[in-house]
Amino acid sequence: MNAWLAVLPPGTRIVPVGGIDAGNMGAYWAAGARGFGFGSSLYKPGDTIDQTRNKAARIAAAMVAIKQ
Repeated sequence: MNAWLAVLPPGTRIVPVGGIDAGNMGAYWAAGARGFGFGSSLYKPGDTIDQTRNKAARIAAAMVAIKQ
């Protein structure tokens, strides 16, 4: 992440996607990410509504923790 920021214009916002989950968002944020894209860490075919809701709640809680 820091390598990307070193070569991009100042103020460029990096929004990583792919492999992002509640467990690694903090490290990306600390390295300069300012948003995230979620795919299979939020929903996989066959997941129930409750499973997806629980994953979304963990992701949201991780973002709140990062921003504090």
